[in-house]
Amino acid sequence: MELDDRDKRSHGRIRLEAVGCIRNPPLGDEIVLVVDLAPGGVRFCSAKNYAEGTHVEVATPYSSKAPNIFATARSVSYKTYPENAYTEYGLEYIV
Repeated sequence: MELDDRDKRSHGRIRLEAVGCIRNPPLGDEIVLVVDLAPGGVRFCSAKNYAEGTHVEVATPYSSKAPNIFATARSVSYKTYPENAYTEYGLEYIV
């Protein structure tokens, strides 16, 4: 499902620019730009490919100099920006 296909959300989103870390064993750890947060998930930008349904761990905010808390999530949406060579992904927390 592409991000634009979601017209109604059950909770509000907080738009921001923060550093996050996506942890996925086959792809390794990736430092990413987080563009918004919500109680149910997070949206971030990446040049890597995370297929819908991919399980990851996400920490946001992320710091290389302090302990981080990683939450389990899965990829549920995406929007590609070929002119910028990155994709915006939506993650849903797994509780």
